[in-house]
Amino acid sequence: MDALRVPYVKGSETQSLAVSYDGGKNFTKLTQGPSIPGPPFPVTNVTGFRDPFVFQSPELDRTAKSSNGTWYAVISGGVHGEGPSQFLFRQYDAEFRDFEYLGEWWHESANSSWGDGTWAGRWGYNFEVGNVFTLDSDGYSEDEGSEFFTTLGAEWSEAPIIPEVSQYRLAS
Repeated sequence: MDALRVPYVKGSETQSLAVSYDGGKNFTKLTQGPSIPGPPFPVTNVTGFRDPFVFQSPELDRTAKSSNGTWYAVISGGVHGEGPSQFLFRQYDAEFRDFEYLGEWWHESANSSWGDGTWAGRWGYNFEVGNVFTLDSDGYSEDEGSEFFTTLGAEWSEAPIIPEVSQYRLAS
């Protein structure tokens, strides 16, 4: 059965942290429970809530009026009947125990596309494995005025569209 047709089970996807003290050779799971225990409220009818990407961004610190050096997490997923989304969270605990939901970082209408869909495919119903970074004309940059970019996967269907059913999983 297609994963997008299965009702979402509350508590089935949480976001937890592990830390490395030796440059990434070994990781230790933090003792507290999940840093993000599930999809944000009031968004509860999700198609998925997985593939966290944690990052820092001086540009986002300024835009979101956060303290310098704040950590953010973008979680991939979507909302049934609405479309795919990337959910944005901000760390507000120095021990990384708690993250605050800031809203949908990016959202597209269900199974919509750029143009007629022959070149770009469709946005689908669920985003997966989203990453966020900033670039300027010289490449990666954290300077003010850098542009945000994202990479992600999308689950979508060809016409005729069967609501909430994905035939494809494509990287965009």
